[in-house]
Amino acid sequence: MEKPTLKSLSKTLGLDPSLISRVLRGAQDARVSDANRQRIIQTAKKAGYRPNRMGRSLRARSSNVVALLTPDIANPFHSLFFRGAEAAARVAGFDVILGHLGDVHQSEEIVESITQGLVDGVLVACAWQPDPRLKFLKAANLPYVVINRPSGDPEDIQFLPDDTAVGAIAAKTLVDLGHRHIVAVFSQMRLGGMRLRRDAFVRQALAQAPSCKVTIKEEVNTYADLRALIHELLTGPEEVRPSALFFAHSQYAGIAVEEATLRYKLRVPDDIAILGCGTGRDSLVSSVCIPAETIGADGMNALLDLIAGNPCRPGAMYEPVLNPGVTIAK
Repeated sequence: MEKPTLKSLSKTLGLDPSLISRVLRGAQDARVSDANRQRIIQTAKKAGYRPNRMGRSLRARSSNVVALLTPDIANPFHSLFFRGAEAAARVAGFDVILGHLGDVHQSEEIVESITQGLVDGVLVACAWQPDPRLKFLKAANLPYVVINRPSGDPEDIQFLPDDTAVGAIAAKTLVDLGHRHIVAVFSQMRLGGMRLRRDAFVRQALAQAPSCKVTIKEEVNTYADLRALIHELLTGPEEVRPSALFFAHSQYAGIAVEEATLRYKLRVPDDIAILGCGTGRDSLVSSVCIPAETIGADGMNALLDLIAGNPCRPGAMYEPVLNPGVTIAK
C-alpha cells in the first residue's frame, strides 16, 4: 500500500491540503466546521497518516524536540525528572531526548553539539556552580531552564529543591532520634546544592545538640569511594563507630544499607541508622524526599513558554519531606 499523504487525503476528502494540514496540527486558525474537522481526523487516522516531521520542521524552522541533560542516566531519581518533563512536553506536542552528561569536562563538547539546530530548547538537570557549559547555550540563544541543581547565575530560570531544608530536615531527624555521633556524606562539592545541604546539616545538628559529633565526608564521588568509606566507618571498634549515617546523594543510602547488612552483618537501624536523600516516598530506605517529577514538569512548562516567546514563571523552590522508612527508627 502507498503511504498516505496530504495529497491523497485531499483527494479522498475533497478539501484543500493546507486546510487538512492545519487541522491535523491542531492550528487554531483553521476555518473548518466541526463536522469536517472530525471527518479529517477520522479519515487520517483510518488511513494511517503520519505527518512528514522533517519537512514540517524545515518549514517552521523548529524541531519540536527538546533535550533533558542529566548527570546520571542510570539513577532512578533522575528518571523521575524525565518522566515529569516528558509528560508535560507530550501535551504540547514536543518530544524529549535524553542526554547523559557525566561530570567531566568533555561534556562541554556534548552541550555545544546540541546548539547546532538539533533541539528547540534544553532542560538542564546537571548544572555545576559555576558551570562553563552553559555559555554555549547562551551564545547560541538557545532557550534553557535549570532544574535539580542550582547554576549560581541569578539570570537563569531555575526550578530547584530547597537544599538548605534537605540538610536541616536530615539533621533534625537524626538528632531528635538521639544520635550524637553522625557521619554525613556528600559527593561533588562543586555542586551548589551539595554545599547548601552540608552547611545546613552541620548548622542544624549543632544548634540542637552542641555536643553532637558531626563528621563530614566530602567528594565521595564513585561507588568505589563509597564502599571504601563504609568499610572504614563500620569495621572500627563499636565504641567509636557512628550511630547514624546521612547520605546526600540519591543512590548512596540504598547501597549503604546493602553493605551494612549483607557484608558487615549489622542490623539496620539497631546497630547503624541510615538516612538518604531523593528516594521515593514509599521506599523502605528512610529518606528526605524531593518532588522530582513535579520539578521536571514545571521546568518543562517554563521551557516551552520560553520557546513559544510567552511569559513564564521566574522559577520555584520546592520543599522536601521526610519519608521515615525503616532504616532510621530506634
